[in-house]
Amino acid sequence: MSRTGLALAATLAAATLAALPAAADPVVVEGPGVCNQRSITLQEGQVLEERTLYLRGSAPVGPVDGWQDALTGGNRLSMSPEVPTSPTDKVYPIHLTGVAGNPDAHANPLLGYWWYNLPAAEQIVCAALSIHGASTDGQLGMQMWIDGDLASSTAPDAQTIASAPANSLETYTGNFGKIDLRPSSHFVVQLDAATPGGLALYDSAAHASRFDYVVVVAAEG
Repeated sequence: MSRTGLALAATLAAATLAALPAAADPVVVEGPGVCNQRSITLQEGQVLEERTLYLRGSAPVGPVDGWQDALTGGNRLSMSPEVPTSPTDKVYPIHLTGVAGNPDAHANPLLGYWWYNLPAAEQIVCAALSIHGASTDGQLGMQMWIDGDLASSTAPDAQTIASAPANSLETYTGNFGKIDLRPSSHFVVQLDAATPGGLALYDSAAHASRFDYVVVVAAEG
């Protein structure tokens, strides 16, 4: 190619590059309440969306659902965006008998757990679990797993400890802090009392224990 041709090609390439839109810089935003004012970096076209799921069950006493899930499959202990309206609490004792169980067991019937099947994959950047319940030592461990098989034994993907006055009915709220979890099929939240002895009330209008979380989604339009 002649010098004139090379010069023309270079000029055309430069003009083409100049016409292309520049890549947008990431945007740092402050997350909603459950993020505890933590700053989160978003890419162009992304926004944060806060969601709430309520802990639900089939049986009045949670371990009945837990053992049925373990023996026959299913997700009787679940989470739903629908607000509970029942006047009657469901109760999940957290190894009150002194049998500690394995806190690294995913969906352990000896502990209170709730399962959520995702309609689509998500990116979770903030999360908190609020339990109406009681604990003999004033502490309630809270764990979270993403995906994974029922009853598999692995360390939680996120965990925290909530505190409240011991031996009385309180609201235990545990924040999972800075996370970036990307479940594709489901996630599970689970409880554990370090000292055996605790219970959770859920699935009623008076004690609507809940899981609040924030996801990164594409902006509408």
